[in-house]
Amino acid sequence: MKKAICGAVAAFALAVAAFFGVYAGSPFIQLLSGPVPLTGSFEEAKGAYVEYQAVWPVASYGAEYYSGDPDRVSKWGYVLYDEEREEFLNVVVSDRMNSSFRSLMRSANQADDSNPSKVTPITVKGTLLPMEDFQIDKVLSALVNGDSKSTRQMDEKAFAQESWYTVELGRIQGLGAGNIWLMVVTAVLNGVIFMVAFPGLFKREKTEGEADVLSEEFAGSGMDQLMALQRVWLEPWNRKMGNKNINTSVFCVLFSIAVPVGIGLAVKISLPGILALHLPLGLLIADVFIYTAWLTQRVSFNTGKTIAAFRRNIRKMLSSEEACEEFAEDILEGARNASFREQGKNSMNWVAVGDRYWTVLRCGGMVHIVDANQVEKVETVTESGQIRVGKVRTSYIQHIAGIYFKNSARKKGCDYSLVFESEEALGFLVAQIRKHRNDTIEITAL
Repeated sequence: MKKAICGAVAAFALAVAAFFGVYAGSPFIQLLSGPVPLTGSFEEAKGAYVEYQAVWPVASYGAEYYSGDPDRVSKWGYVLYDEEREEFLNVVVSDRMNSSFRSLMRSANQADDSNPSKVTPITVKGTLLPMEDFQIDKVLSALVNGDSKSTRQMDEKAFAQESWYTVELGRIQGLGAGNIWLMVVTAVLNGVIFMVAFPGLFKREKTEGEADVLSEEFAGSGMDQLMALQRVWLEPWNRKMGNKNINTSVFCVLFSIAVPVGIGLAVKISLPGILALHLPLGLLIADVFIYTAWLTQRVSFNTGKTIAAFRRNIRKMLSSEEACEEFAEDILEGARNASFREQGKNSMNWVAVGDRYWTVLRCGGMVHIVDANQVEKVETVTESGQIRVGKVRTSYIQHIAGIYFKNSARKKGCDYSLVFESEEALGFLVAQIRKHRNDTIEITAL
């Protein structure tokens, strides 16, 4: 992964982690600590996550409406009179809880000293916050309207009350528990992404040249040298394909963020609502794309894994370590004379021919090895056609070297084939076979 990309991913992830860490940090701590009973004055508990027993609602009003529908209330405000403190407290509840509080208000205002059992308090948990002037105006208007259960003495106290406080049921500093966890998870995941991407800024990308690897002073076995030679072309190829994959992922990241945020704006969700739900949700989807791009880079475009696959497959095809070393030395000698890199749209292959062995190493880790001592004839052919994937037809052209072994039992068709996308790769193979084994192997073109 390029340093510029690592830097962009690290900066993006750090910004997201820092923003949501600050935004949700204090509410998250309060959520984990749990609410504290509201025992002292409202002033003393200001800003705390409290638990309060709602007993005596005396008025209600529409605190918030659904966007685009001024007649549908989404949140209700209830004005509670606290006899012990002789003060009023505002409680905001969702429309789903409205019926419970309306029943409480009816029961509380019908109860008396002789029949207190009619009232069952409702536990309210939320952050105790000071009210703004426009909120206070709504509360005072609710107290004096026709549906209010307050008395004249209560109203006088309400209008004389200097400080007003509100608690929104189930909200901690304006955030629901689900929103808090969503933002915390978003912050943590982006923190992990930052820690993964940041070291990439200091990683040195160094690839030896082919001439350096093929020098006689190379330290290591023939197989080590042959694998080092593959690293010369695999490293830039994997970087190219990995960056192509990352470019696609960048579009997916931006799209995954834009869609939820765009939906929030389209339905006129408030900015805090977008920041608490739509943005972190979009960022979590974006994190999936970032992680997928990183995983693809680590697995599909990992040079070390491809080299290991080359070693493993060569060992499977040859009888012993000695045979592997003999193969490597022979191919290296041929590569010092010439080798060919066939680059297609989505693949790259390395072709080399020695005195005894021919090989094609493919970017996915696949290995083709031919022992020239067993070959009697090579036929070259170009095939074209179409393949159908679903409803889509795709044309193809293949350049094939059909290989016939000595004393073969097959009565039809070649024993083995090497398939290339380009005519140049096939031409290189044929030219090198003629150079090394022209006297013993028949080569024909169909």
